[in-house]
Amino acid sequence: MSDFEQDEAEEIEVFTDEEGNEYYVHRYVDIGDKKYAILVYIDDEEELEEETEECDCSEDACGCDDECEVEIARVEIMADGEQAFVFIDPEDPEYDKVCEAYEKLMDSEPYEA
Repeated sequence: MSDFEQDEAEEIEVFTDEEGNEYYVHRYVDIGDKKYAILVYIDDEEELEEETEECDCSEDACGCDDECEVEIARVEIMADGEQAFVFIDPEDPEYDKVCEAYEKLMDSEPYEA
């Protein structure tokens, strides 16, 4: 079973999957009666340093450290009332629908710096 918690200090929701990977909830998107979460992978500092060391290109010109892992998960409410995330495969048509809805949502909202 995976853990879902909310960090009250910064009000950032953090989700830890069964493999111990941590994600923060970037945004929720509603499509019909279903709710989806845009989850951003929280990279470990050591892992980031290792990836930079393994990269053969120049650090200044490289976008390797700018990569952001994003997952889309359907939010399911369990029988006990707990919230669970069901990851959507990028090959699933449902994934594309959520991406389109997210893009429309972001286009309709004013940019906040």
